[in-house]
Amino acid sequence: DCWQIREGDYFVSVNGTRGEAQKLAAEMQQGREVVIEVRRPLVFRADIDKMDGALGMKVTYAPDSRSLVVEDVLDGLSIQRWNEQNPQLPIVKLDRIIAVNGEMGSSAELRANLEASENLRLTVSRPHDSC
Repeated sequence: DCWQIREGDYFVSVNGTRGEAQKLAAEMQQGREVVIEVRRPLVFRADIDKMDGALGMKVTYAPDSRSLVVEDVLDGLSIQRWNEQNPQLPIVKLDRIIAVNGEMGSSAELRANLEASENLRLTVSRPHDSC
């Protein structure tokens, strides 16, 4: 059912404007008709073993969010190794980590779980198909 917005959907543009969430929210508040492009998520699992204790990605998050956003994948470490072994589902910039080792939670909890384990099962989400 493409006419119903679901939890986990991505708003990729508002009135043709693309960009960060703050930019889209500002466009929605203009007080006129709003046209939103929505994409359903592609969700996949990545099993990662940290190399020398390093994951090999930079993440950011908003304090009140429930995901971590991949800002960069670093060369020669665990995430890059995953990407080389799984070219059909690489972890890339702007992907969202929505669970760590099967545990969902606040962004702070997800970050703590990333740091606490050597063997990780990441649940990753990104925009996929349009409705």
